[in-house]
Amino acid sequence: MVRGADRDLILGLGLACLWTATLEMFHIVPAIDLWIQHLFFSPVPCPVGSRLDAICGSFPIGDVAALQTVRKVLFDLPFVVTGLVLVTLAWAVIRPGRFSMPALRDMAALLATMAIGPGLIVNVFLKSYSGRPRPMQTDLFGGDMGFMAAGQFGGACHDNCSFVSGEAAGAAWLVCALVLLPTPLRRKALPIALGIAVLTSLLRVVFGRHYPSDALLGFLLTFVVFQLVRLGLRALPLPAYPSPKSHQ
Repeated sequence: MVRGADRDLILGLGLACLWTATLEMFHIVPAIDLWIQHLFFSPVPCPVGSRLDAICGSFPIGDVAALQTVRKVLFDLPFVVTGLVLVTLAWAVIRPGRFSMPALRDMAALLATMAIGPGLIVNVFLKSYSGRPRPMQTDLFGGDMGFMAAGQFGGACHDNCSFVSGEAAGAAWLVCALVLLPTPLRRKALPIALGIAVLTSLLRVVFGRHYPSDALLGFLLTFVVFQLVRLGLRALPLPAYPSPKSHQ
């Protein structure tokens, strides 16, 4: 029988392998990204004087005001929940005995995941140094930069680039945050959290801000980081902490 710790390790390694395989697939077959992106691109005649091979157009769904509002709400949601987790953890430290140690450990894992995944790996490193232009910046979709496949560094983008999607990574974090809920409530909330995460990722694609690979890899990256951080914290010895008080 596989023990809980071994099962968690297998899951973490499996997620890392899935992320790597997904990156490899999009890198080897970039036509997947391009085909899906073309579904949302609307070409228009180029102005007089444009290059003969120029492609002009836009992603019109990105101009829908209602969807822009939805995107703004979804953008803010992970930060709101992160703030709630941070306040709860701080309160638990100040007023010990309110939460179990495993619950506190999961809160710490969530906060560390947000900082390491969407924070450092995605926004500080990948989006700053990958060089991958966003679809709307690419000459295949009305921009002026060359297309770069997923995982191919060295493109013309110099800052806040397409690889990977920070919003998809943050939305996936909301799914990870369900670990704090009781099991019955977690099962009910899972479809909602997944729906929010999928909608967030989809909007980035249809708006022309990210390729499907950016969204999917950003989404999966957060799960990889959370599982590995959680494993690391579980390996640490538990400090002395009062058990949750029973309420009569």
